[in-house]
Amino acid sequence: MSEYAWESINPEKLKGGKEGLFILENAPPILHSRMDKEYTLNSVIILLFMVGLYLIYAAIQYVIGLSESGFGFVVFIIVSVVVIVAAIPLIIQSLRSRSYNKLIKSYYEVYIAHSDNKDEVYYCMVYYPTFLGKTHPIKAYNLIYEIYLQAVFSKLIDVTQIEVYYKGSKTSQNILKSLTNIGYFFKYGEGQEFYNEKSNRNTWKLFDGNKSENENYISVANWDHLYEWRDDLVLDYDKLHELAPWVVNRWNNLNMVPLTQKHKDKLRFNKRNLGLSPKLKPWLGTLDQQTYSNELENTDLNLIQQAINDILGAEFSITNTKLIKQNIFKFREYFKEHA
Repeated sequence: MSEYAWESINPEKLKGGKEGLFILENAPPILHSRMDKEYTLNSVIILLFMVGLYLIYAAIQYVIGLSESGFGFVVFIIVSVVVIVAAIPLIIQSLRSRSYNKLIKSYYEVYIAHSDNKDEVYYCMVYYPTFLGKTHPIKAYNLIYEIYLQAVFSKLIDVTQIEVYYKGSKTSQNILKSLTNIGYFFKYGEGQEFYNEKSNRNTWKLFDGNKSENENYISVANWDHLYEWRDDLVLDYDKLHELAPWVVNRWNNLNMVPLTQKHKDKLRFNKRNLGLSPKLKPWLGTLDQQTYSNELENTDLNLIQQAINDILGAEFSITNTKLIKQNIFKFREYFKEHA
């Protein structure tokens, strides 16, 4: 048996330690689209409609030029007050809503593997880029998906995973400086249409450590937050231009956070089916000969489909949002019981 085994470095020691600085300096920037949005809220539509009508009314009043002391001016003031009072709660709700599913932070873990009899030492930096939310391409299905997220996780945020492997020498005076990036490992979504509801999640793929050179950023591939490379995106003309603008998210000591047990409990990692990390063992041979598969990748989608069948029936049309809204409580209780 190999003497190597992955050991987790205490996250409490990472923030101000050398490993924490290393992981921050080497955290891969992520390219993502501002068009990865939630569906437009009814409150926003109503607000725009009200403002439009009010501007038309104000313009008419201006053209007519009613006397300030006349009845028309009193009506104008009353209408203005009513519009303002009605608009305030809509404005507040609009400001609180998510504009798009942006990256808000990344948690991280650091693992080390070494042997008493060998000089090679291995590190795995596990990043958990976290998005404000995730929007399913089918509007009615997305409504159920958000009910699921609220019921199971109490939040709509989406946690993803990227592993970066390093190899170094334990006899080096500075082990961290001796580290060489030997591979990136994540769910690969190259070639998948951004808004295709059939997201192929179980597609973990390894890439060489020099893949990120020349600003070849890791990029969000689809609504399900799988990843590809900037080079892949450039070749996908439709995705690149239809989803513009694209934003490069770089990490700092404010949005890069060590993953503690407290964070895991709060984010309910045990229900997110992220799988164990690290997933590969570089001391067993070349990484590109190793594979990984997680049979639980689609647990959430399978449970949602089962809930639809049990509550609304197998023949239910997924476009019927009205019927879904009428059964929100049933869905919420179903997910709490079965998740």
